[in-house]
Amino acid sequence: MLRTVPGRMLSSLSLILCLASIASAQAPATGRLTGTVRDQTGAILPGVVIVATHDRTQSDFQATTNEVGVWVMPSVPSGTYTVAVRLQGFRTVTQRNVKVDAAATVPVDVTLQVGLEDLVVVTASRYEQAVVNAPATASVIQEQTIRDAPTRNMADLLRAVPGVNVTQLSARQLAVTSRSATGVMPTSQLVLIDGRRYLQKIL
Repeated sequence: MLRTVPGRMLSSLSLILCLASIASAQAPATGRLTGTVRDQTGAILPGVVIVATHDRTQSDFQATTNEVGVWVMPSVPSGTYTVAVRLQGFRTVTQRNVKVDAAATVPVDVTLQVGLEDLVVVTASRYEQAVVNAPATASVIQEQTIRDAPTRNMADLLRAVPGVNVTQLSARQLAVTSRSATGVMPTSQLVLIDGRRYLQKIL
């Protein structure tokens, strides 16, 4: 025996299927990135900047570790990402081909090593950039150079920097000045080691 389905029921069924299809199409295709950042001793690192770049769209998403070293990007489009982890005084770590699927949580845990990037400086413009693009003269003493130096005296290392005059005033005091093209001496001098202040002098 054949049974006929009332037209009203068919309309209701079609409407339900249509709504389900629309809901499925509108469902956000996003996932979640999270992780913990520590140093080589296992200590947590707050204030670390994490930038995730979508490989196809080149869109950037940013997060910062909290007081327990955890960071979260709660909603990022699905796809493949390049994740860069940066903190002043530490070497930048970059993880590539980090795949994020819809509704998935992807952990990206990182350990940072103390050190400076060879080709990155912080200039007067307050942007991190390559030395060749810096708006002012900049010099970087590489970590290996410091390790190979026959002395542990910072004055001897600074003497090798072009345009810098170093005078040993006493066993514990240094006078550091830099020369400019105009011949005018600067009014202050700041020396950083691993991003931390070593010497600051008002001339």
